[in-house]
Amino acid sequence: MSKPRSHLFLLSNAFNKDLKFTNKEISVIVHWFKQIIGLFVGILCGAIPFTGFVGFLIFGAICVSLTTFYYTKLLEVEDGDFKWELMQEGFMSALAIFVITWILVYNIYHV
Repeated sequence: MSKPRSHLFLLSNAFNKDLKFTNKEISVIVHWFKQIIGLFVGILCGAIPFTGFVGFLIFGAICVSLTTFYYTKLLEVEDGDFKWELMQEGFMSALAIFVITWILVYNIYHV
């Protein structure tokens, strides 16, 4: 049995097409990828300033599209059930990070 790879190794090599990842490692990468997306989209929505449902739509669209692009084009995942698992992986915590960042940035710049 091989030694498990660290989260830092996985994230630093997430876009390396030469490495093959296990399903668990892919889940870890997608989870942290979504947290980063939530942070940046929260900053974007707070700075622009979006209010209401529009911000949530923007977050959902960006999160789904970037995640889908990552696992279909870069990782070339074929399993349909695993794709749905990846879509759900880390979504709620990314949503929480998005909302907190959105509120903070909006209040800093516009209130």
